[in-house]
Formats: sequence, C-alpha cells, structure tokens
Amino acid sequence: VMVVGLCRVVLALPWNDSLKGKRSVVKSVLERARGRFHVAAAEVADLDAHRRATLGFALVSNDARHVRSVLD
Repeated sequence: VMVVGLCRVVLALPWNDSLKGKRSVVKSVLERARGRFHVAAAEVADLDAHRRATLGFALVSNDARHVRSVLD
C-alpha cells in the first residue's frame, strides 16, 4: 500500500517589502523542510505576492502513521 500525504502552509510575511526578500525566506524554509523531514517541497501559489507565501509539501510512504507524524 502506498500512502501519499499532502500539506499546504500559508506564511504571512508582513515585514517583507520585496519579492527578493520573500525568495530568501521561502528558499530557506523549503531547504530546511527538505533536509529535516525528507519531504518534497515547493512554493505553490501567491508567487507575485511579496507578503504571503503558500508552500506545498508531499510525502510518500507505506506507513500512514509515519506520513501523519511527519506532516503534523
């Protein structure tokens, strides 16, 4: 059995005034999530909004409990 887990996280960046600043924050968060939790991660929406970032995370496993615990 293959279990696919998906998670969407919306980050508010109220102090951010540029897309360049947003890219720096998003890149850092995505790299840390990939390294720490071994998930696929990407910015999936709000690409032109500099004060909001929508990130998507995905994980595939044969154990549903593992998927839930990682995404929680």
